[in-house]
Order: sequence, then C-alpha cells, then structure tokens
Amino acid sequence: ALIVVSAPGKTTNRLIELLNLFASGDTAAPEALSGLHAFQRHLIASTLPAEAAAPLLAALGEDIVSIAYVLEHDRLDDYQRGYIQAFGEVWSSRLLATVLQQQGVTAHSLDARRFLRVSGTPVQVEEDESRRLLEHILAEHPQQMQVVTGFIAADKEGRTRLLGRNGSDFSATLLGALADSSHTTIWSDV
Repeated sequence: ALIVVSAPGKTTNRLIELLNLFASGDTAAPEALSGLHAFQRHLIASTLPAEAAAPLLAALGEDIVSIAYVLEHDRLDDYQRGYIQAFGEVWSSRLLATVLQQQGVTAHSLDARRFLRVSGTPVQVEEDESRRLLEHILAEHPQQMQVVTGFIAADKEGRTRLLGRNGSDFSATLLGALADSSHTTIWSDV
C-alpha cells in the first residue's frame, strides 16, 4: 500500500513565513525557526512513546541545523526555498511511518524525491523515469507500506521541486497512476 502525506498543521505556511522573514532580514527569523522546531518536537513527543520518538527527534534536530545552515550560508533561490519547504512533508512521512510501525504495520517513510522526476517551469512530470524508479523502490520493499511525501519532487540534478499548493493531492493521484493502482482515495483535513 502507498500513502501520500502532507505537512502537518500549518507547517508549510510556517516554513514560507520563515523564508520570507529571512529574505527580508527580519530579526524574528531565528525565533520563527525555534517555534517551528518546538511545534514539531511537541507533535512527535505527544504522538509517540519516548523510545520511538527519540530517532525522530534526533533527525528533526539535524533538519533544523540544515535549515539554519541554508538560511545563513546560501543564496535563497527557488531550489533552496523548495528544499526548505519540503521538510514539512518529510517530517509528516517519518512520523506516520513510525506510528504505523508502533501498531505492528511494516511501514517505511519514502521521500518522493527518490523517484518522482520533473522538469521545466512549471514542472512537468517525467512519467517513464518516475515509474521506473518507483518500481525499483517497491521491488526492494515488497509487502511494506510506503508513506510517501506529497508536494515534492526532484529534477534530474536532484534539486527539490515543488508541485504547488495542494500538491499532495496531485502527488497521490500521480502516485496511483505510476503504481498502476486501481483507485486513489484522498482524505482532507483529517
């Protein structure tokens, strides 16, 4: 089975706000990053037992350091902005996969950038390449539920590309087609 997830709550909006604060030189940017970190830590800690939460909290800490590094050292082009905005879906995928594992389901978090290839502006999906890469991943993990990041893809250079707002719904439909699924179900605001 394949599940596509969106970022939790208003995480994408908070990431965009963080990018805008940083780009404008606003001194509130570090506080916004700290608030986002606290929100995600609370979400993980309140959802999982401590032992299961520990690896996710460690990975989150590393992600926050990566975000801070990009904000401090890189020029914020569209690719860097996309890279930062993608973290919401990554966090959601990791969390849901771990929740499912806690319930005895064999689940794996799958970053769509590993298989979903796009090109151009606006992005166009490279269906044949995406299907080939997805088939390889699914063959490596038979009988395992894949919790896939929505909203994000990668170009042939490996740069993060965004599918636009509500991109997770598009991702779910696209993933269903790439995996030759008989149906796709979209749950919103659950």
